Amino acid sequence: MMDDPWQFVPRRRPHAALRLICLPFAGGAASAFRSWADALPESVEVRAIQLPGREGRFAEPAMRQLPQVLQALAGALRPITSCPYAVFGHSMGSILAFELVRLLRRQGQSMPRHLFVSGRRAPHLSLGRRPFHDLPEMDLVAEIRRFDGDAHGLLDSAEMRALLLPAVRADFALHDSYVYRDEAPLDVPMTAFGGMADATTSEDDLHAWQQHCLLPMSVQMYAGGHFFIEAQRKHLLQAISAQLRLSTPDQALAG
Repeated sequence: MMDDPWQFVPRRRPHAALRLICLPFAGGAASAFRSWADALPESVEVRAIQLPGREGRFAEPAMRQLPQVLQALAGALRPITSCPYAVFGHSMGSILAFELVRLLRRQGQSMPRHLFVSGRRAPHLSLGRRPFHDLPEMDLVAEIRRFDGDAHGLLDSAEMRALLLPAVRADFALHDSYVYRDEAPLDVPMTAFGGMADATTSEDDLHAWQQHCLLPMSVQMYAGGHFFIEAQRKHLLQAISAQLRLSTPDQALAG
């Protein structure tokens, strides 16, 4: 169900105690979070962010600049951020989530009950890889596959590459050009998730997020590589549910 172009709601829960805003990895779409609503408590409503250039927004040009995305997101999410909410992002989505929360703070908006970052080293650290956005087509495909980003073999097809890679390149351009700018740490509970076999992000890289949080933060590691969020979805969502209960003591988050 689509409230507006930016938000996909897999299961509407109008009486939810909290909304979980989910931000995708590079090339990802809102449908990656479709099954989350079934695994999270009934009192949590999933709001998956749909960036331009994919799925229901395929006809729109993908955005390549982080400030443009953040300003649009902040406007679209304003009705949600006046109520209890939390934010989750994986890989590129971690940077989107982190910078979105910092923008909302600069705008004087309410802060989330929890910020979850996943599969991405802390923002002040170097990217740790070469830029991907301008690689030749098959080199880009090889890099995507190296991180298990084409589990269904869609990129075997030239037609599918022509359809999917423009949004992937735009996302990588956004991610590769990211420049961290120093601000005060967030006064928001944070949890970082990682895959033990993820070549892009070590456990130390995840602990480095502590620099951006005033509160003691948790780091949780799972079996798997960069896309452990799929292989370990059940355990990941159990951990998110547990943290949301702790972060929302004044709201009954039913199991």
